[in-house]
Amino acid sequence: MKIVAAAVVTIAALSAASPAFAQSAPPTREQRDLRYQIGMMEGVLEKAVEHGAAVVREHLQRVMPADMLLSQPPRVRGVRLEGYGVVFDIDVPTLQSTSIWSLQTLDQNNLGLESAMNEVRAHVNASGDTNLKQALQRIELAVPLPTLVNTQGAPAAPPRQTTGSALAANDTPQADSAPDPIVANPGEAYHTQIQDALMEAMLDHSRGLGINPDERLTVIAGGVDIQPLAGLDSDGYMAVISIKGSDLADFLANRISHDEARQRIQVKLF
Repeated sequence: MKIVAAAVVTIAALSAASPAFAQSAPPTREQRDLRYQIGMMEGVLEKAVEHGAAVVREHLQRVMPADMLLSQPPRVRGVRLEGYGVVFDIDVPTLQSTSIWSLQTLDQNNLGLESAMNEVRAHVNASGDTNLKQALQRIELAVPLPTLVNTQGAPAAPPRQTTGSALAANDTPQADSAPDPIVANPGEAYHTQIQDALMEAMLDHSRGLGINPDERLTVIAGGVDIQPLAGLDSDGYMAVISIKGSDLADFLANRISHDEARQRIQVKLF
């Protein structure tokens, strides 16, 4: 971890270096080529973060119609460290939703949105009135967000699904259906999808970096939003994803399979 921490400090120092220092020694062709390859990889990793966010966003929008946008573009900075390898530092933005934010704000103000819905459900179920049940089902389908966010921040059951053009009284969730992992914990799913996309990018697009067998390729992904709007917060999240140069060389030379290479990637969460 000392090397990883030093890498972050080095990247920050290089970003803040003065133009006079940067121009003191003209880069060699080898250095220019490496900077080009690192720049290319920076773009690939940015796209990987955006892809991971898109997977979660598209999945959630199927059960929660709402606009979800990244709070800011992901930012990637890479540097080669002599004796270690290549390190990339990634700012992972929050996936924001104004609808989630509105509901969370209501609950934080003790307006009891979820508890009120529970009371309505209990009253309707106790009444035994089929028309009231159908009316409540229409409301839940039209406004499905309360079924995803409650006052404790834990996900509830997904909204009922219709079986035809009109709602039937027996349109209830299947008791034996497996819980949707993305809906059950969207924050964890968001980070998992991004980690998965980053690992794929490390394996498939790192050939030009020239990682030696005794070096490592490391990606440090962390949240950056201090006061996120709402939804899937990345603040405080950090993942260190690393693979040995020898394992990477074995994969690129087809000596090990893709699955074997994935298993050799080390992921540490902080």
